[in-house]
Amino acid sequence: VLAIGYSLVIWFWRWLFKGNSRLRTWNVGVLMALLGVLGGFLVHPNLPNNFFYFYLNGVLVPFFAAKWGVLELGAEFFPLTTLDYLQKYPLIIIGVLLMSLVMLTTRPKIKFKTQVWFILACVFVVMGMMSQRYIAHGYPFMILALASFLSNWHEGESFSRFLKTIKKGVNVLILASMVVVILLIGNSFKQVATTAKGSTVMNGHYEEMGEYLKDNVPEGELIFHANWSDSQYFIGVNPKNDYFVTLDPVYMWHKNQKVYKLYRAIAFAQLKDPYAVIKDTFKINYGYADKRFFGGLVAQVREDEKFEIVKEDQFGVIFKL
Repeated sequence: VLAIGYSLVIWFWRWLFKGNSRLRTWNVGVLMALLGVLGGFLVHPNLPNNFFYFYLNGVLVPFFAAKWGVLELGAEFFPLTTLDYLQKYPLIIIGVLLMSLVMLTTRPKIKFKTQVWFILACVFVVMGMMSQRYIAHGYPFMILALASFLSNWHEGESFSRFLKTIKKGVNVLILASMVVVILLIGNSFKQVATTAKGSTVMNGHYEEMGEYLKDNVPEGELIFHANWSDSQYFIGVNPKNDYFVTLDPVYMWHKNQKVYKLYRAIAFAQLKDPYAVIKDTFKINYGYADKRFFGGLVAQVREDEKFEIVKEDQFGVIFKL
């Protein structure tokens, strides 16, 4: 669906700077994007359910992201701190500053394609300040914009004049650029290594918990899990049991908002007697809770003798009623 937004941005940019002389051609571009996306929906094997999925994930979830409090959303829906933004995506800031500096000093001739890359990147850069998920969409555009900009600059006469102007400092500039590139690569590698290490530890935890459920819980049992994303790990290890929420909490919320609110009230230890609701309302005999985010529920489980903790490690517990 973003393709429609891209076509509208391009249409507006052309209209703004080239007038109405080729308006019909630009309208065709927008129309083709609309027909392409609609065609994709119509030939999809999940028709007509895919329209419903788009409504839930493409309309409701972004709305809830802007109106926090209805659903627990993933971290990608929240903004980064300024420091994290600079550390994780330095190329965005460097790219914008470099292009601005070049435009102010040498005034190179920039092709329309480069302008489009940059405008699309800017849309996502601004949106990324509100929700980091949009940075993932915009980062490729920023890289393309920077590469295309530098290519246009290099092809023009302004680049030659720039080199003559800084003739004595060319070697210093090249060396400084190499240092910056090395630092960026090193920083990226460090982030990837840290993420991989953390993921490996947590994957091991979920795998061990999932294996216990597979070996000790009867087939077909519905298993309570406090965090909606826990099931993503458990399904792969233990597909013989059922789980509260899979894919996205918006599906459970849309199906029955009262049941969803009750489920979250249990997870966040907002009920005085979670045992009664888990046992009688949800008909559940086994559950899992992450210690890091649901310590209140874990404490209730420990204090109530009607619960039994059957598996535990530093990250979470499996309990039996």
